[in-house]
Amino acid sequence: MAIAFLVLVVVGLVGQMRLWPHALQGHTAPDFTLPKQTRGRWTLSDEDARVILLQFWEVGCKPCMVALPRLERIHQWAETQDKPVVVYCVHVGDPQEPITDLWAEQQLTMPVLSDLMGTVAETFRVNSYPQTFVIADGQVEQVHVGTRSLHVAKLQQQIESLLRTGNGKP
Repeated sequence: MAIAFLVLVVVGLVGQMRLWPHALQGHTAPDFTLPKQTRGRWTLSDEDARVILLQFWEVGCKPCMVALPRLERIHQWAETQDKPVVVYCVHVGDPQEPITDLWAEQQLTMPVLSDLMGTVAETFRVNSYPQTFVIADGQVEQVHVGTRSLHVAKLQQQIESLLRTGNGKP
């Protein structure tokens, strides 16, 4: 019984950790176009921001509900500090789910993209939610799986470092 419990704990911990880098880390982010929740469409390669955070999430995902307010803090920080940073939440699934109500309830202002069929999530090799991609100058710099490594202060430091070093864009 104790061994079974230990195995469950270890498997649970390993599921939260990435033992090797994400397949896209260090590579050019795949380009895509998705509809915005409000109106219009958004294309990754058309974005002028130096750093882009893309979080893939689903309604009903409890860890996603923890991660969303953290990303909102990054979104607000970038806007108030006039940083060349954008945050997009990529909702995977049914567009009829109550996203507008959730955004109002949580006082979220980040833009939402709709990946109805999950094709962009598949292209980005998303296998669990939430998954947050840090893209700088078109390159995937970091992938945060779950909420364990998604800390606002550390993410701000990483973004500041990426903005200082740059990857080719003025």
